[in-house]
Amino acid sequence: MVLIKPRAANIQKYSRNVLIAAMVIVFCFLSACGTGRNMEMDRQYQRLVEKQQAKREAIEAPDVQKKPAASDPEGFEEMGDSYLRMGKMPLAQVEYEKALKADPNRAQVRQKLAYVLLKQQMWLKALDEFDIILEKSPGDPGSMQGKATALMNLNRLTEARKVLESLINNDSSLWQAHALLGTVYDRQRMYTLSRDEYEKALAINPNAAGLHEKLGRSLYMAGDYKQSAAVLLKAIDQNGPSANIYTGLGFALFKLGLIDEAYETFRKGGDEATACNNMGKMYLEAKDFRKSIEYFEKAIDLKPSYYEAANHGLKKARAALDNSARSPAAPVKDGARGK
Repeated sequence: MVLIKPRAANIQKYSRNVLIAAMVIVFCFLSACGTGRNMEMDRQYQRLVEKQQAKREAIEAPDVQKKPAASDPEGFEEMGDSYLRMGKMPLAQVEYEKALKADPNRAQVRQKLAYVLLKQQMWLKALDEFDIILEKSPGDPGSMQGKATALMNLNRLTEARKVLESLINNDSSLWQAHALLGTVYDRQRMYTLSRDEYEKALAINPNAAGLHEKLGRSLYMAGDYKQSAAVLLKAIDQNGPSANIYTGLGFALFKLGLIDEAYETFRKGGDEATACNNMGKMYLEAKDFRKSIEYFEKAIDLKPSYYEAANHGLKKARAALDNSARSPAAPVKDGARGK
């Protein structure tokens, strides 16, 4: 019997394709974790790329200056992979599209194309590619999460929710799917349901970056300020200091009546001007307009660059104070009058 050793290039290609599928899943989760689209996403992506390169065998990357023949889909794919590793998404997109034009049945290329379209926030095109993939591979977890991510960013939230619910019904162990579904529920302002999904995701992967912060915000929006503060403190322990987490924690502490602690927490998330600006927001929400004005003015005094943001709140607080001063006092019912 003759034993045939797998070629190194084939092993490398298989590893690369598996990694691309992992990239899609990680991107889908991280793109939902924040509207900044997202420093953490870029760090995670870079780590994945570095991991891929570390596992690659010692061969040269394809020469991106050498153009493959029009009938060479593998050459176009390798060119696209080179651009993908360099973070040049538009160029990777062009090469993957050429590969698919030469051979429309290259499923792994379509998966990579869908990923780079997501990375460029080309939601409709990404959705089309994921639909094609799912026609041939129904239920593929990475593609379903990619489709849900595209739908969510197109504000087609009900459709995104159905895709994720179907995926979770088939495999409830996919923590990224729970996290994405939690984000969909957040956007639909269904905070109890979003909390449940984040908790399920954390039960599966307690160390998932960003999930404690999302859970803490969901708890805050649901009105559970005490639990929100506890979860956000855990997020700081897990992920380290973060301006966003400190801001969320400060809001929760303010709601709990811990005013001094809230101010100090806001300050940790930025500086004195940041703290004053956030205190102004909270007092405005609490309808204590005089204190709101005081803090907004102090924020502007401390840091004139805060003028645009703080002045917007300052105008609202002054207008609200004027309106409350003009409003006639509510009539006292007879039964409530003193003797």
